[in-house]
Amino acid sequence: MKLILYFFLLIATPAFAQAIAELKFEEAETAYNQGRYELTIQKVNEFEKAIGGMSDKSLFLRVVSQDKLFNPSAFYSDEKQFSLYISLLNDAEKYIKVMESKGLDDKFKEVYAISEKLKSLNLPKNKASYLKVSAQIAKEKQEKLDQCTRGFDELSVNSLPFDITLDDFLAQYPNVLSNKKYKLTKGIKFDLYQPKNSYQFYSTEGKFDFLGVDLMYGTVETGDISILVKNNKIIGYQKQFFWDAGKVSKTQEFIDKYNELYAKYSQLYNCAPMKQSEEILSEGLRQVSYWKLNNKTLLINKSHSKQGKFYFHSLIYRVTKNDQAIEGF
Repeated sequence: MKLILYFFLLIATPAFAQAIAELKFEEAETAYNQGRYELTIQKVNEFEKAIGGMSDKSLFLRVVSQDKLFNPSAFYSDEKQFSLYISLLNDAEKYIKVMESKGLDDKFKEVYAISEKLKSLNLPKNKASYLKVSAQIAKEKQEKLDQCTRGFDELSVNSLPFDITLDDFLAQYPNVLSNKKYKLTKGIKFDLYQPKNSYQFYSTEGKFDFLGVDLMYGTVETGDISILVKNNKIIGYQKQFFWDAGKVSKTQEFIDKYNELYAKYSQLYNCAPMKQSEEILSEGLRQVSYWKLNNKTLLINKSHSKQGKFYFHSLIYRVTKNDQAIEGF
């Protein structure tokens, strides 16, 4: 009986192993079609282990999966990409060498295109060369970030601190605000500590408008700083860069001031992406531009409108912690 069972297992084992191998390859194909390329390579490894070697179909699936995972833009910042690149380059060359005598089918053309694309990148294949270039790029990136950070802070309303209470701020920075009396305007999403006799904000769902309802001619002054407060902690600052309200339109002066401010912020273009939003006002427009860097958001609010016989022009910039108070525009 033992002899018969042993003979049966001896015959069945190769067929069983082949069935398992095919199952692994089907799992690899399924993973690839689902966009799960790391799992694809894992299943290809299991398939090749089951059959005891590499096949043309497993090598093809490995190459196209590695190609999906390879990201040239992260090559010098992620050392895993270097290893992936070398593996992909070698596997693609291996496939071409093995399959070139069997005709130019679609799979061969696809791998050939991948190989040519890799060659055109002209990336280092030597680990020492790769590490040297990576270190130089990292150094230049850090220098640029440091320069951007300094520029960002210089434009961030006097680089004033976040996360301290309003009382602590007034005690530590007694000369930052003007000599005017201040008031705290309550909002839903944040409060605004602003000059008491400047202009009236109105709040709709915590959205502070820069053109108040009860505006009085000549009450707002360029240079005024206001403080954004939430849960008794400072989350941002804003400064009136230009203001005018009157019966005579000062559009050109407004544009000149805007260009002056914008020129200062132009250095941020190479540091952080700029985003913009617009809102139609009464015979006018509000435009908000903002940048994000080092957990800060820097915004410029540009608005002009006409209400009755009066023209209003306002130019304000604001710095907040992270994305807090962006909706306040």
